[in-house]
Amino acid sequence: GTVALVDVGNGLSHILIAADGVPRFARLVPISLQDAVKSFGFLLADVEPVGTGAEDEQQTARQRHKEKLRAWCNNVAGEIQSSIGYYLAQPGSADVERIIISGRGARLAGLAEFMAERLDLRVEKVRPLEGITVQPGCEDITREVLDFAVCIGLARRGLEGAK
Repeated sequence: GTVALVDVGNGLSHILIAADGVPRFARLVPISLQDAVKSFGFLLADVEPVGTGAEDEQQTARQRHKEKLRAWCNNVAGEIQSSIGYYLAQPGSADVERIIISGRGARLAGLAEFMAERLDLRVEKVRPLEGITVQPGCEDITREVLDFAVCIGLARRGLEGAK
């Protein structure tokens, strides 16, 4: 089918729309997780803001934090939506059936769910280690695997040719 692959990176993000495995549209997107962290002050590992004030102050800070996060997620979804719209305006294009996200931003709690709701499409995180056995002692890689999805994909592709 037709899939939008979205890599939400630290610096820039990328969108690639592929139809039946063939790339049909690619776009570099001015969405930066780094800028979001600077602007909004949220942390990737812990979406809740760190605070030491009274309970009411912490609750207010958490609410402001969630609103800022939602605004950033809305920007990401807007860029994806405009890219899909442009792709669909091309002759012979097919409806996008789902979105697969990768990159460090894909680890942001709630991003996939928000995008699915906003874009009315199935959104899933890439699973680059699917079919790969992780050796004992290397399990820590699974926590950051979305950051390296492109690298893992290229390595897997290179290994296919080595057989």
